[in-house]
Amino acid sequence: MTGKSAQHVAKNVSYLFVSQLITWSLSLAVAILVPRHFGPSGVGTYHLASSLWNITALIIGFGVDVIITREVARNHAMLSPLVTVGMVLRIAFHALGYSALVIFAHVAGYSAATMQLIYIFGVANFAFQIGHVCSAALYGLEIMGYMSLVSVLTELISTGGIILLIFLDQPIISLGVVSVVVGVVRAALLYYVLHSSYPIRFDLRLSLAPWLLRTSSTILGNRLVRNLYAQADVIFISLFVNVQVVGWYSTADTVFGSLLFVANIISTAFFPVMSRLQEQGPDALAQLARQGIRWLLVAAIPIGLGTAVLATPLLVLVLGEEFRPAGAVLAGFGLVTILTSANVFLAQILICMDRQNRLTVLMLAAVLLTLPVDFMLIPWTQNAWQNGALGGVIAYLMTETFILVGSIWSLPWKLFDRETTIYGIKIGGAGLIMVGVTWPFRQTSIIYPVSIGAVTYMLLILASGALSENELATGYNLLQQTRRQMLKPVQRALLKIT
Repeated sequence: MTGKSAQHVAKNVSYLFVSQLITWSLSLAVAILVPRHFGPSGVGTYHLASSLWNITALIIGFGVDVIITREVARNHAMLSPLVTVGMVLRIAFHALGYSALVIFAHVAGYSAATMQLIYIFGVANFAFQIGHVCSAALYGLEIMGYMSLVSVLTELISTGGIILLIFLDQPIISLGVVSVVVGVVRAALLYYVLHSSYPIRFDLRLSLAPWLLRTSSTILGNRLVRNLYAQADVIFISLFVNVQVVGWYSTADTVFGSLLFVANIISTAFFPVMSRLQEQGPDALAQLARQGIRWLLVAAIPIGLGTAVLATPLLVLVLGEEFRPAGAVLAGFGLVTILTSANVFLAQILICMDRQNRLTVLMLAAVLLTLPVDFMLIPWTQNAWQNGALGGVIAYLMTETFILVGSIWSLPWKLFDRETTIYGIKIGGAGLIMVGVTWPFRQTSIIYPVSIGAVTYMLLILASGALSENELATGYNLLQQTRRQMLKPVQRALLKIT
């Protein structure tokens, strides 16, 4: 990695890490409070409506945001026309998508509570779609600082609103109203930041629309297939079992989503830099990609394996005995976290290289694989252990492994060269030893296994020499930048006081 590329990546990561740390903490609070208050059935209803809108929102977005980020990173002059056309397309597609989903939900005969959530989420989605276009442009411009601030502010509003509604003992439908407020605030703030940071103007070049849709169609295909693949488990569980088991699965799935924060930070920080390096030649991109996967593995492995060890006692501690069956599901998702983290980063590499069509083929194959596997495993695990959600997570493990192997094979150069392979073996070995050391303490106070595991893992990493001097120096600089970003608000406040 060149000094300039490293500086850009480190700056992006430092901004994103601070915001992700805060938003992750707030999301964790919500992930604990909502299931405790509404129970598995309420969470299942909410998750079902959310899953339906997730699929619809992907079609509305059409993958345009990724193309906007990539093209703006390569040529800032295209910012205004791309943002303008992107917003017009999303407004038109939202009207069509909203209508289609409402009709489908009525025909499917969903409950009144589910229908009300679908209506409310539709309003929220319109605001989020506008915000997504603005955030895509800001990512391309690498304006991460203000975006991080917006993320923190909107997460604070979301968490505060949900806590207030729980305190007032409102029904779960009311949580949808919070998403509307958050969507509107987020869109307004992101547009303000974009307009303030760059001289953006209304520039409707309709000739760009066909090219934008054609180019982003492979992104849409990939996202749609991946979302169908991710939601297939929920649909099959609801068909074969009941809403309570959907609630167990959804609770574990929500925690699993938060475990991917490292992958999201690294992928988002590396993407604009990788997009520029792709124009310079394959060697520069390959070097940066290997550095990215090393950073990813050193964090994802202890997170995933640690979750597998502590999932059940942790969920029982914070959610109660009612959610004990979700513990085994979350343990499986801990292992999935390692695979999915790598797949998230590999997907960004393939998109930078304009190889998203191969990614779509991989995801389609994964969907075709997960359907029969779910069909067999969910009823089997329900009969064997009275927990059909286990079948969903086992299927997830199988398909994520398939996607990982296929993504690595799709690269034109070897991602895991000799040095990176040895690094992976050392990191993986350290993680397995960490599991062995912490396992006997999993039923004790949570602070003991977490502390013992963290210390064991870090000592093993340092003793094995897995991290080079350059990586240690980069990590130290990253920590320093992160510390400065966290202290900036305090310093500003002190200056105002004095």
